[in-house]
Amino acid sequence: MLFADFNDLPLYVCYRANSDRIKSITGHSTFKLGTVRTQLEQIARRIMSNRGPISSLTLMVCTYRRPETFPKFIESVCRVRVPEGIRFHVAVADNNSSSQLEAYIGEALAKLPFPYFYGHEPEPGYSNARNMALILAADSETDLLAFSDDDMVLDEGWLEGHLRSHAEFDCDVVGGAIHGRDGKHEHGRRFAHGEQCNVQGAGNVSFRRWLVSADGLALTFNQIFNKTGREDQDFFSQAHTQGAKIVFSAYPVVHDPSMEGDNWLPELMNKSEVSAIMLHNDIVQMRKEKGFLSALLAACWSARFGLKYLVSLCGIAIHKAFGKSRKADLKRVSAHKNGRKFIEAFKALNGEMVSRGDVRRR
Repeated sequence: MLFADFNDLPLYVCYRANSDRIKSITGHSTFKLGTVRTQLEQIARRIMSNRGPISSLTLMVCTYRRPETFPKFIESVCRVRVPEGIRFHVAVADNNSSSQLEAYIGEALAKLPFPYFYGHEPEPGYSNARNMALILAADSETDLLAFSDDDMVLDEGWLEGHLRSHAEFDCDVVGGAIHGRDGKHEHGRRFAHGEQCNVQGAGNVSFRRWLVSADGLALTFNQIFNKTGREDQDFFSQAHTQGAKIVFSAYPVVHDPSMEGDNWLPELMNKSEVSAIMLHNDIVQMRKEKGFLSALLAACWSARFGLKYLVSLCGIAIHKAFGKSRKADLKRVSAHKNGRKFIEAFKALNGEMVSRGDVRRR
C-alpha cells in the first residue's frame, strides 16, 4: 500500500509491487520511483475528488425468465425508504429473447412511485444485460449506481444502508448483506462489517459513478463472461486494481426468499445445479489457459465434494429417522450440489463451457 498525506488528508492507492500492476495504474512497465509516486498521487486525488456528496442513486436490475420473482422484487423496491433530498431511480434491463414488458415487467413497473428506465437486450448473456443496465442508468446522471437481483427482496432500509455506508467508510464500492441464505457466513458474506475487499458480487452492491463514466475508469462488463457468469466479480476486481476502495457493510440488506414458500426445494436444487456448472466452467477455463495438468489438479481437489456427498446422504438418513423432514430436504440439496460438483469437475477435463442460462429454471 502506498500512503501519502496531502494537506493533512490521508489518500491511498493500493498496489502490488510488480510491473504488470504498476503498468495497469500508470501505463508504464518500467518506471522511476518519483514518476510513479507523482502519478499515484494524481490517481489518489482523482479518487477522492469523486467521493463528493451523494444526492441520487439508480438501482439497476437485470431480469431473465423470472415472471414469479420479479414482481415481488419490484414490490419490495416500492417499500424502500428514500431520505429527504435523495433522488431515486430504477433501471430494468430485460434480457429475455423477446421483450417481456407486456408479459410481466410492465405491470410491475407501473406500481413504482419512482422514475424508471426500461431497456430490452435480446442478445443473451450476463454481461450484455448488465451493460444495458449501465446504459439505462447513464440517462439518470446519478451519483451512485446499485445492482440487485430479480429474485431478491430489498429491506425497507436498503437505500439508507447504502448511503450510510458510503458516508461512514468513505469508499467507492459498498457490498451489502444478503439474509436468508443457509450458510456459515454471517450476513451471507465471508467479510466482516467494515472490512475492505478486493472483489465483490452484484447481488447487493452500490458504487460511485466514476467507475463507469467516460472521464473515470469507463468500466463495462466483459462479454467473455456472458455464458459463464462471474462478470460482476471481474468488474469489481478491475475497479479495485485501478484504485477503487471496496468495503463490505452490514447496513444495506437484501433478503433471499429462496427457502420460503412451497416451491423452495426445486429452487434450491436449481441453484445447486448452477453452482456445479460454474465449477465446471472454471475448470474448463483453467484447462484452456493453464493446461490440462492444472485442470486435472483442480478436478482432483474437487474430489472432496464426493466425500461431502456421502456425508450428506448419511445426514438425510439420520434426519428422516428422527422425523425432521425439512432438515432432511436441506441435506438432499447439499447432496445434490456436492454430487453434481464432483461430476462436473471431471467432465470439465474434456468438455466445453456450459451457459448458466441453460440450466436456469424456466
